[in-house]
Amino acid sequence: MLELKNFCLRSLIFGLSLACVAVANAQGDVLARVKSQGVVHCGSVARPGLAEPNPDRSDPFAPSGEWFGLNVEICRAIAVAVLGTSGRFEFRSYETRRDFDAVRKQEDDIFFLTGSDIVEQDLGGALLPGPSVYYETRAVLVPEISAVKRLEDLKGARICFVNGTSTQRSLEVYFEAKHLAFARLGFSQPDDMFAAYQAGQCDAVADETTALAKSQLHRHAQAIPGRILAQPLAAFPIMATTSAADANWAAIVSWAIHSLMRDEIREGRWLADGARAPPIEASYLGLGLGWQRRMIEALGTYADIFSRTLGAKSIYGEARGLSVRSRDAGLFLSPYAD
Repeated sequence: MLELKNFCLRSLIFGLSLACVAVANAQGDVLARVKSQGVVHCGSVARPGLAEPNPDRSDPFAPSGEWFGLNVEICRAIAVAVLGTSGRFEFRSYETRRDFDAVRKQEDDIFFLTGSDIVEQDLGGALLPGPSVYYETRAVLVPEISAVKRLEDLKGARICFVNGTSTQRSLEVYFEAKHLAFARLGFSQPDDMFAAYQAGQCDAVADETTALAKSQLHRHAQAIPGRILAQPLAAFPIMATTSAADANWAAIVSWAIHSLMRDEIREGRWLADGARAPPIEASYLGLGLGWQRRMIEALGTYADIFSRTLGAKSIYGEARGLSVRSRDAGLFLSPYAD
């Protein structure tokens, strides 16, 4: 009887051990997988300047020439941090619910998403919201010759938008809160909306700022030039999210992004510059010495990445807006003391 009890106890312990191993394997080790495959997999909802097709190979840092944008560059930076200067990355976009199955199945390593993406796709329990990489805004485009300076000046105006979008909700909420009436012109597709604007049917167009900026790039000679009002309808972060099952990988992604942002700060009497203040060289991250400097030397700072994807050196020429540190009137929060 004693031998039988001992056998049962050993079997129970062995079974529990197998169960623990199974759970661990199910959770996975993203860093080990990335190093084994030699590639970092990333994905994002497509947005101009953040993640968009790059058929003309305008991004010299994307060897495949297939994707371009700030999210893409940050993905590559993390690939360099983890795998070295020859580290590869692959990028895809999420649009349909089926596309988001890649997130549900954890097929990628970094997911650049908004809070709305996470909630609408029921991903709250699967992902860790990481650092914000960009603050997108919803705004309004008006003709260049328009007398409108502020959103309040659009009282009674014909405002065009795409039906059922978050932009429509932001527009309705803003004008309702201000007790302002306006004429609603809803469309099913963005192309139809912008065509209506060019035909003079809209006094203003509401959309995400990056989409509005892109709409102004390739106008024909008779097109109506526009300007985007500086006053936003709403602002929201695009975050670098990771699997909730792997805290070590989440730490790697977070520290890599914070290092890119930190390196904007130049050395002063009381402050060391960039990744030297302080360096994150903890061995438990599994990256080895010098990973921050290697990444920054290959890609530059966050400011450099922004400049060539959305800013002064890009086709968009956008200002940083809210995507700067809090001390500069932005919304980025640094884990370092400035």
